[in-house]
Amino acid sequence: MSLSIKNKLLLYSLCISLIPIAIISTVYYMNAKSYKKKEILNSLTAIVTSKKTHIESFIDAKRGRIVDFGSDGFIRDNLEMINQRDGQSDAVCRLNNHLKVNKKSLDQSIVEIMVVDLRGEIVASTCGSLLGKNISGEDIFSDALTKDYGKTFVSRFYTLSDMENKCIFISAPLYSRSDKEKLGIIINAYDLNVLGGIMADHPGMGETGEIILGQQRENKVVFLNSLRYTSSAPLSFATPLNSSGVENMKLALEGKSGTIRTRDYRNVSVVSAYQYIPQLNWGLVAKIDESEAFASLKMIGFVAFCTAGLSSVIVIIFGILFTMSVSKPISKLKEAADRFRSGNLQHRIETICGDELGDLAESFNIMAHDLCEETGKLNESLLKHEEINLQLKQANKAKTRFLSSMSHELRTPLNGILGFSDLLSGQFFGELNDKQLTYANQINESGKHLLDLINDMLDITKIDSGKVELELVDIPIEKVLQTSVNMINKQYIIDGLIKKNRITTRINVDPKLSVIRADERKFKQIMLNLLSNAVKYSPNGSEVLINVIKIKNSCVRFEVSDSGIGIGKVAIDKIFDEFHQIDRVRDEQLGGTGIGLALTRRLVELHGGEIGVESEIEKGSTFWFNIPLTETGMQESKNMKRNKFMTSNVCDEQVVLTVVDGSK
Repeated sequence: MSLSIKNKLLLYSLCISLIPIAIISTVYYMNAKSYKKKEILNSLTAIVTSKKTHIESFIDAKRGRIVDFGSDGFIRDNLEMINQRDGQSDAVCRLNNHLKVNKKSLDQSIVEIMVVDLRGEIVASTCGSLLGKNISGEDIFSDALTKDYGKTFVSRFYTLSDMENKCIFISAPLYSRSDKEKLGIIINAYDLNVLGGIMADHPGMGETGEIILGQQRENKVVFLNSLRYTSSAPLSFATPLNSSGVENMKLALEGKSGTIRTRDYRNVSVVSAYQYIPQLNWGLVAKIDESEAFASLKMIGFVAFCTAGLSSVIVIIFGILFTMSVSKPISKLKEAADRFRSGNLQHRIETICGDELGDLAESFNIMAHDLCEETGKLNESLLKHEEINLQLKQANKAKTRFLSSMSHELRTPLNGILGFSDLLSGQFFGELNDKQLTYANQINESGKHLLDLINDMLDITKIDSGKVELELVDIPIEKVLQTSVNMINKQYIIDGLIKKNRITTRINVDPKLSVIRADERKFKQIMLNLLSNAVKYSPNGSEVLINVIKIKNSCVRFEVSDSGIGIGKVAIDKIFDEFHQIDRVRDEQLGGTGIGLALTRRLVELHGGEIGVESEIEKGSTFWFNIPLTETGMQESKNMKRNKFMTSNVCDEQVVLTVVDGSK
């Protein structure tokens, strides 16, 4: 379905305008989305880095605290006395009191302080129930005992028996002041909730933001702080390390840092940043729900959509106005053109604008004025032509009557001449001498030549007047070709030409071809004319070749080749015209009339085919013609030729002379 110029202009203007708007809006939204994502990820990374620094600072401060306690001379002296069993009970009392009064009061976050001898036995503690307990199997003792002076050990979170809370233990070795001999260790215990304040504070993370600490125990992740969306206490909530809900924590525990969009322990999509705390073997994750993190993108998208929509509405309005301003004068031009086409050349276009369309309208008006004048002149000329045509038709009828009468008048005495010349040549009325017999034969040959000329002329005029109809049948190709060759041989054997020149004929037919649909009598007439010329103009001992091939599954090509005198390029252009003879003297000697090839061309074209010749002087000639394989193809070919003829002769006047065969 074709679009009107108005719709095309509207479509093009909208495309030119709306496509950039759509592209700009999309690019704006994608850039805003990308910027927002980077902003959120950078914010989470900054938060998790800040928390990591805070935790490390907290642990470093507690390490400094235990180192300070380990350098206390009072603690070391009393532990040395306890180890030597010298005033042990008094030393224990003094040490317990010192820890409670002078040390624990220095740091409110300390839950318990313990002093352990080299055997792993707690000899002093702020918790009386722990006195005498042996912890030599715990890492807070064994690992701390291997440390040098001023070094510390930080344990994982767990609970010692007789202690109520889960704690993290920081321990350091104790050395004597005199010979720096290792005396034991000192341990500070900090409640797990000491990190709660650090982890619970998460400014800038919205309503769903959360910071999580975790550590690996075997194949599970244990969370060290209270989770926002569960009621589980710290260290009581664990999940398999390979589960999708702790992918970010798993990456952190592997010692990696970065950001990731994943699902959390609730199976909710989140945006998170993660880092590893190497000195504690902890993973730290800061996360926020995607729905909250990217909520502002919906507003950005809405704004972009509204902006694009409003721009589109404005563009559409301007597009419609622009289209109307351009299409309206064009519509008027079309209306005027339709009126001109219908014959109303008096119509004029009102000039409505001063641009190119206005100039075009003015040109239309000038053209209409000129056409009016030219039409008047043409009408006068047509009247004259009609008078001339009437005279030509009358002359044509007169010529037709004349040729009809002449053909009858010529054939009637000619038949008598041929009959009597045959009787004379046959010596039915007595013997003739050689001279008389020669004259009688010449009369007979001249009469036959004249009769052939009249018959050919009659055939041409019948074809040109459209009075010839084809009787199409399936013709065996090889059989009809052989029959044509035999007829030529018989004719020229009688004339002595083939016997004299020893001319042979060879037939080559494409094995894929067996029959062709054509008028058998007229097909033979075509072949006889071409074979007759080939034999007449072939030299002594030569061969005439008939070649039949199939072309593009649409038609059959017949070629008749000889090795005769050939035809010049100038003569080839006129070879198929009536009464055209290449060598008039030679043609008259061989009995040529100049009509045979013209008749052959008309017979081929009557079958919807075409004919041509390829030749060189002294190298022979190849006459060829094509005939469609089917009646449909034959009719289509004739229609194409008729249309081409009508197009090329649209202004030609033709006079058709009809000659009636008066002998029939």
